[in-house]
Amino acid sequence: MKPTPREKSIIPQSWDVPEAMLHGIGKKAGRQKMIREDDHILLILHQLPELGDDGRRKRSLFWRNPAGQWKSKRHGDGIESLQKHVQIFAKAVEKVDAKLDVSNDAGDYLEVLRVATPLHRSCRNKLAVLEELRDVLPEDAEVMSLRDWALGLERSTEFICADARHGMDFCMAESAERQARASRDAGDEARLLNRLVAFFFPVATLAAIGGMNPPGEVFGSQQIWMILAIGLVAGLVLHYSNVLTTFLNRKKRREREED
Repeated sequence: MKPTPREKSIIPQSWDVPEAMLHGIGKKAGRQKMIREDDHILLILHQLPELGDDGRRKRSLFWRNPAGQWKSKRHGDGIESLQKHVQIFAKAVEKVDAKLDVSNDAGDYLEVLRVATPLHRSCRNKLAVLEELRDVLPEDAEVMSLRDWALGLERSTEFICADARHGMDFCMAESAERQARASRDAGDEARLLNRLVAFFFPVATLAAIGGMNPPGEVFGSQQIWMILAIGLVAGLVLHYSNVLTTFLNRKKRREREED
């Protein structure tokens, strides 16, 4: 014998819901929503998202009969069942907010975003369902309180996501600045080495040329001292020209940074 739609449904069979409501529930969780039929209200909300669930959400069902009595599949009966459901999300928001406060690097902020982003999405969609419920039950103060609570959670998760993104961007920019500074320092050291080479290269070249003759002839000749002096002057000119070029480049760089 084929099972009836009620038997195949995830709605508890003890719930006396209209048959039409059963057709609004699919096999997968789908989006969070409210179904209303003949003064019956059925809320299909998502449970707390978890890391590694690949977007597969689990459902929590809440039914309000025409007499105004609430029943849930997970949290007992009464409006308290909805309050317990929202409280689970409130605790999760507090936990991720505390993690954000102690985050120090891009990796920490990324971990916060991995938790806060699906949490914010779930809180936002839950708020939309509770807004719709508030419109249907405008005189119910407890429903109004739940809607306001969900609104606060949605705003909190939005701020947490924004702060985590800004923190991660700042850490990445700071890291890029450190790398650029290290590059500039390495360039300065390379220029210093080049200046030393420029200073001693003429003298070394002349010494190599003079080294092909006997020492007595080298140091006894007036020409060698003249060549040595020319080499030192050439080295000094190359050295200070590099110094001047480096100074001008740094000045232009500072001016660009100030602008």
